[in-house]
Amino acid sequence: MEIKNNKPSGTIMFHINNLKKEKQLKELSRSLGFVTRAIKQQDINKSVGSICLQGGIKGGSLVSKGEKIKAPDKYKLPELFIFSGLSDENIDKFLEEYRKSGIEPVGLKAVVTPTNISWSIYELVCELEKEKSIGL
Repeated sequence: MEIKNNKPSGTIMFHINNLKKEKQLKELSRSLGFVTRAIKQQDINKSVGSICLQGGIKGGSLVSKGEKIKAPDKYKLPELFIFSGLSDENIDKFLEEYRKSGIEPVGLKAVVTPTNISWSIYELVCELEKEKSIGL
């Protein structure tokens, strides 16, 4: 599997708790031509779209339609990846190279969609954890 060009072809947003692991992720992403963007603890109640570097996703809104669920005060954001603007092929390539590199796994992964672009990071994490617990 080969990425079609060397220009950045999407953004990998992430929250990683270990600086060494974060550095490895950034190096791998750069070598594959992807832009990275850290999601910080203080971003937890921001919408996916507001922290996303890639625009033009149809069907979503950066403004919430309804009341958002806020993260509890002492909630700690788990490690996660959010892929924005990457083709399925490029996501597969990234995950394959990530595994090959021996970097410790990240349990929660999502792709920005028209549905989840207006969710808060906290809401997205809750949905990912729910899906993981039922085996989706």
